[in-house]
Amino acid sequence: MAGDPALEESYAVNPNSRSKQTTKFSTSAEAATLVQREHDFLSISRASSGIWYVDSGASRHMAGVCEYFSELSESGTNIEVVLDDDRVVRVVGVGTLTFQRESKPLLKVSDVLYVPGMRKNLISISALEDRGYEVLFRGGQVLMYPRGTPADSVRVIGVCHAKVYKFAF
Repeated sequence: MAGDPALEESYAVNPNSRSKQTTKFSTSAEAATLVQREHDFLSISRASSGIWYVDSGASRHMAGVCEYFSELSESGTNIEVVLDDDRVVRVVGVGTLTFQRESKPLLKVSDVLYVPGMRKNLISISALEDRGYEVLFRGGQVLMYPRGTPADSVRVIGVCHAKVYKFAF
């Protein structure tokens, strides 16, 4: 019956698709459910990809989103990374990240690997130590200071949340 909302055919366009694909639904409720699920997925994906973890097992700083880089060189990288799901992914570039911080100066992190497909962004403890910093885990916080400096130069760079340390920039 024409005009009956329960019988109208609905179509949803996938906004992430490069082509104009459509999916046919028998009811508008099905289409609305898909749109809501897609919105929820994108919100979760964006939120989780913006989180940075302080990782004592990572050999280098790594990010999975190209737009995070303020500078990126995509040449001369012949590095492969094994991800947490055992996939091997080739590094596409190396660059610098610039974090805008509320009421603090910009924070730049250099020599960060761009690894498409990474779902978690990592700040490497060993990379910080290689650059002359001491890093301590104490009282649910990650503390960092330049090697050989007095204790009053300690900065909190991470906090424990749900048994993992998140980078606090």
